[in-house]
Amino acid sequence: MKTISKWGDRLLGRALGTGTAGACVPEQGNSCSYYKSDGHCSGGYWWQTYCSGTISCTGSCANTSCYVRKRGTC
Repeated sequence: MKTISKWGDRLLGRALGTGTAGACVPEQGNSCSYYKSDGHCSGGYWWQTYCSGTISCTGSCANTSCYVRKRGTC
């Protein structure tokens, strides 16, 4: 059974050829934001790093700018 499967894969590979993927995620260019997992309590408030940017072709949040932001009390 493995021999038939390998032969079929080779035949299909020759028929289809190879190519390079070039499609980006549909959300590319939209804005994105997230909080980093760091954080600390100071002066009775919880401070955490906040980042915002745009969604890249691969779907990650890129071109980010980050700063520390107050998130609540502690």
